Amino acid sequence: MTTTVRIGIIGAGLAGNWHANMFSATGQAKVVAAADVNLERATDLVQKHGAGHAFTDYRTMIETGGLDAVSIATSNDMHHPAALAALAAGLHVFCEKPLALTLAQAEEMTAAAHRAGVVHGVHFIHRTRPYAALAQRLVAGGHLGELTHIRAEYLQDWLLNPATQMPLSAKLWRTSKATAGSGVLGDLGAHLLDMLRAFQVDVTAVSARLRVVEALHPGQATAETTDDHATLLLECANGALVQLTASRVSVGHSNHIQLLVQGSQGALQVDNERLNEVQVCAGPLALERRTWYTLAAEERDKLPSPVESFVQAIAHGTPASPNFDDGLWVQRVLDAAERSAATGERVVVTG
Repeated sequence: MTTTVRIGIIGAGLAGNWHANMFSATGQAKVVAAADVNLERATDLVQKHGAGHAFTDYRTMIETGGLDAVSIATSNDMHHPAALAALAAGLHVFCEKPLALTLAQAEEMTAAAHRAGVVHGVHFIHRTRPYAALAQRLVAGGHLGELTHIRAEYLQDWLLNPATQMPLSAKLWRTSKATAGSGVLGDLGAHLLDMLRAFQVDVTAVSARLRVVEALHPGQATAETTDDHATLLLECANGALVQLTASRVSVGHSNHIQLLVQGSQGALQVDNERLNEVQVCAGPLALERRTWYTLAAEERDKLPSPVESFVQAIAHGTPASPNFDDGLWVQRVLDAAERSAATGERVVVTG
């Protein structure tokens, strides 16, 4: 293993450039190759990061690129084949979320990663934000007591807002079941589920409703269109309930995350527009007076980003966090939610 981790980016679009910037920023990784069906995009990406080789076929890049790891930043339908090809070559794999199109694909990818004995990571970035890291520490430290109820929402308006800067190609693949699998459920809902995972929440059953706003998809068959709005009721092993909402048609919200976590001895609220703060109501006096106070995230609350964790894990031979096991857990809940929405019935989460 070289001192600097040699990274090949699969998918040179918006997400691929984000990945490349984050890997370069670690100071411990170098982007040495990129693969994209559009050779010009792949060439532009590697040139931005100094030097490297551009490919139109990720398999060729895996075979000849001189890589230690790949970072998969493609549409969701490519996660499974690209990951399996890289794992078969013994490369470490970092993947965008959700992990796969289906639960079966996620299970195969996770099993292959464990057989290969390599480092695997998933880009669940929001669990590592300062507010989320501090909230995790408060929950893990028992400051809220036993969790009883959580309300989680992730709201955007990009499908409604003509001023949204998302490229048309990115919009199109996100709204097609063939390339995205699920819509806002897998795109934004997956982040909320991973945040629950970080709180050690054990989801046992799901009741879900998904909605496609047909007027926003002219010329696209509803059966082939991904969901625009998702509402889930999650049941947990300890009896706690979680209300989860994800939407890309929420007026006035560019990128809004909010969680309210209630416990038997306290509560907290977090908001991604206040990245370094957690609102808390805990302790005898605060509970008696229903007083909320602000805790600021400190240096000790800092968590490495998924990219930083992945690179450090390669250097030290330790597991990355979050990883494919986390991605698989999320995929199980996503799968149960889709089955619940299709049947109108409560679905038990298995595995």
